[in-house]
Formats: sequence, structure tokens, C-alpha cells
Amino acid sequence: MKNLEIEIKQINRIAGRRESCLYDVLKTIAAYLNIRADNIYINEFGFSFNYEEYNKSGLIGKSIKQNPNRVLENLKLLYGYDLQYSYFKSFEEELVYINNCLAINFPAIVQFDSFYLPWDPFNNRVHNNHVVLITGIDENNVNVVDPYFNKKNKIMSIESLKEASTFYMYFNEKKADFSEINFKQLLIDNYVNKYKTPSSNYLDLEFFSRAILTDFSVEKEFTESVFDQNAIFKNLSDCVLRTGLFYEIIDYHNSIEKSKTLILIKDELKKIVKNWNDIITLIASNNFQTKIKNTKQIAELISDLAIKYEDILLKIKTYVNE
Repeated sequence: MKNLEIEIKQINRIAGRRESCLYDVLKTIAAYLNIRADNIYINEFGFSFNYEEYNKSGLIGKSIKQNPNRVLENLKLLYGYDLQYSYFKSFEEELVYINNCLAINFPAIVQFDSFYLPWDPFNNRVHNNHVVLITGIDENNVNVVDPYFNKKNKIMSIESLKEASTFYMYFNEKKADFSEINFKQLLIDNYVNKYKTPSSNYLDLEFFSRAILTDFSVEKEFTESVFDQNAIFKNLSDCVLRTGLFYEIIDYHNSIEKSKTLILIKDELKKIVKNWNDIITLIASNNFQTKIKNTKQIAELISDLAIKYEDILLKIKTYVNE
């Protein structure tokens, strides 16, 4: 973020005193965009701050409004996956889903548990909500600015970001400034860290494919569950993440060495994403009952997907042996 450190100094000098970490971040964003803090509108950024309400109540929480659909639009840009807000039982469920995804718009506000922040004076002592600004991403690290405690950029790993963060709020429609290859590498590394697959082997396509798809256990995860809503959406987010990641890996290999087999696999993966959408629609039609109906139909659809994944593994073996 250009001249960010100078801007923070100017903001703090004008402010005279600190009102809250969130308002400090808001002022930093506003200065960068050359607008007043109360002009951060909900329709444009997915977030709004009501300056008059803040002056009246003195409470930052009452001055904040969020547009969850805007955040979900960002997820659609990231994964090409259309998931409407109405599919979630509550805003908290949506936040769980968002926390499993990577932010693609910067600057972004992230709420942390300060217990995990090494530069925070409450670190390792008190669990406390704290807000910072994410200004960029470089492979497995993010740049963090905390105008409340420190005027300089901090570096944090993607894993630490996901572990400590509570939710994201996006302020800028501009896409993040990093290359497509780095983005794919970041997705791959994210999966490797989560499932402990040796990163040195990720280019071994057959090995990595088996690590992703055989660990999937689609039928077991769904047919043996009681079809609880929370469990279902947690599993669905993982399914979408794996499928989207796998598509990126296949696309990466195909960009290096064109192959009819890989193109066929990419087409199959697109169909699988549509199948997941059909399953989500079917689950959402239950209107969030305690127990989901149509369990037999859902189980059959998921069983069909498991067969499709096995078929993709066979195609990959064919490609590797070509």
C-alpha cells in the first residue's frame, strides 16, 4: 500500500487520541482512498460505517453494517462457485465458510483474536477481539498493518492468519496484486499444509491426485452422518475447496504440457462442481429442518460423485503413463 506508513502517522496526529482499533483502521482505509470514514458505503464495499450513529452512541459496533452477500460475491470470483446467503442457517455459519477461503480483494479488514498476535500487548494472556488491515499477499505470507499498536508492516503466514482470524470485511473491488501462478501455488500449499502431504511431491500428479481424492471419503462423510446442517455445510465447503484446488492443479499441468486427457478431466471437474450445486440446492430446499429430508436421494447423488472421482483417477493414471 503506497505511502501507508506516512498516512498512518498523519491520521494518528489528526485523531489526537485512539478511539478503537476498528476506527483507526477505518481512518487508514479512508485516507488511502482519499475519502471521509463515513463515506465507506455498503453497496460499494460490502461494509458501511455510520459516522453520525457513532457520535450519538459512542459505540463502534452500533455504527457498523455489513453486506454478507457482497462477501459471497467475492467467493464466487475466487472459486467460480455460486453460493447464496439464503443457504446458510445464520451469519455465523457464513463466517465459518468465509474463514476457510482466501481473501482476494485488498485492502481487507480482518478481525483477530489478539491472543495469537505476537505484537499485541495482550498476546498469550487475554482472548480479545482486535482488528487489523491486510494490505497484500505474497505466496504463503500476508502483509499486516496494525495502526492501533504499530505503524510498520508485519508479516504473517497464511496458516497463522486462518488460525487467528474471526472474520473478513472487504473494502476494495480491485483484485489482489499477485500472479496467477503464485495464486495456484498458494492454493496447493494451503492444501499441503492442511493435509500434511509432502510439498516436494505435489508435481507428481498421480501421487497428489490420490492424496486429494482418496482422502475424500465422500460417501462415508455424508451417508453415515445424521445430516446435521452445520456438519453438512462444513463438509460441503471442504468438497468445493478440494475440487476447486484440483481443477487449478490440472489446469497448471495442462498449461505446461497440453493434453487431451487433462482437458477431459477439467471438463469433468466443471460438471462435478455443478453436481455439488445441485446437492446444495436439494439440501437448502429442506428449509433448515433439524433433520434433512431426502437423505436417500442426497446419498445417491454423492455416491455418483465418488464414482466420478474414481474415474478421474483412472484418467490421470492414463495421462501419467502416456
